[in-house]
Amino acid sequence: MTAALRDLSRRTDIASRQRPGTPFATRLFRFNWLVLALGLLISAIGIFNQHVVSLHTSDDFVRSQFVRLGVAILCFLLVSLIDVRLLRRLSFLGVLAALGLLILVPILGVEYNESRRWIPIAGFTLQPSEIAQVALIVFLAAYLDGRSHAQMGNPLWLIPPWALISVTAYLIFNQPDLGTTFKLVALMGLMTLCANVRWSFIIITLLLVGATVTAIYQWPERFLKPYQVDRLTCFQLTDAQIEQLADTSPCDQPRQARIAIGGAGVWGHGALNAPQLESLIIYEPYNDMILAVHAEQFGLVGTLALLVLVALTVFIGFVVAFFCRSQFTRLMALGAALNFGLYATINVMMVLSLLPVVGMPFALLSQGGTVTVFTWISLGLINNAWINRHLVFFGEDEG
Repeated sequence: MTAALRDLSRRTDIASRQRPGTPFATRLFRFNWLVLALGLLISAIGIFNQHVVSLHTSDDFVRSQFVRLGVAILCFLLVSLIDVRLLRRLSFLGVLAALGLLILVPILGVEYNESRRWIPIAGFTLQPSEIAQVALIVFLAAYLDGRSHAQMGNPLWLIPPWALISVTAYLIFNQPDLGTTFKLVALMGLMTLCANVRWSFIIITLLLVGATVTAIYQWPERFLKPYQVDRLTCFQLTDAQIEQLADTSPCDQPRQARIAIGGAGVWGHGALNAPQLESLIIYEPYNDMILAVHAEQFGLVGTLALLVLVALTVFIGFVVAFFCRSQFTRLMALGAALNFGLYATINVMMVLSLLPVVGMPFALLSQGGTVTVFTWISLGLINNAWINRHLVFFGEDEG
């Protein structure tokens, strides 16, 4: 009797695992509307701050950002509704395409502020490093899906994905883009950690990353561009030393952002009222330092409210991962949530001078086309994981 029940349970479990993917009509009614609402709310705050910046500059950032947001939301819907099994099968091709674009950057890319990170396509500029991060999230989730504990403990199983990640990181580092490079390594490391890898691999990886960071910090002239060396040097100076350098942008940029944030107090100066911005003292207020523009208007309370929205979005990604039955959808949701959270974390630390200025935007708040679109694609991956949270890959679905 016990054997028969065990056999029935086994056959039922196999049947449930072999059922087809979530039907298209069902996907439409399984949306995680909270993810969509939070993304729209943070994007609206970003557009408002872009409007404030536009009032004090000659550029109209709002119109272009609205167009980007429209494209981004369409991509969000597409990624949310795509068959997750197809997404899994095409993950390797996605990484190869992203690598191909990164290889083309030194050849076809346009240069801005001594960096060559963008490829002009049909009147638009594409930033392949943003594409590569999302592509690697899906690829690593697909690669680690279904791996046994013994395989996860064997470094040989982890060499292929991390070799691909290392090549991608090297290409991004050479653009140069130090911030995105370390963000990518941190993201991939956290995803691998969540896949139940053994601690020995984690310790070895941390030692290698620590040695790399130490080498760059001790001998920056060997690895970095001159403007990056200036930023790293400025990070080690006190405010008094920076003031003696007069109006030196690499050093004065974070200091002016801190002055703007500190001067806003608890409640801020009020909407549309940003004294430091009006004086045109905040550098790149539409991009890296847009948090200072928001903080000037809404103070500590408004800034914390914004960060709570970001944290809530990341938390929902973790909750989605918790409810996923498939390792692929679980890791995909975790990776997408961590990707979104790392943007905000690094940007806030950079603005507050807890990190050197590394050119990291605040996703959905900063101006930018590729980062906006692919951040929404990350949110779409979370939504897709939620829609397919009951699906388990088995048999032919693993191919």
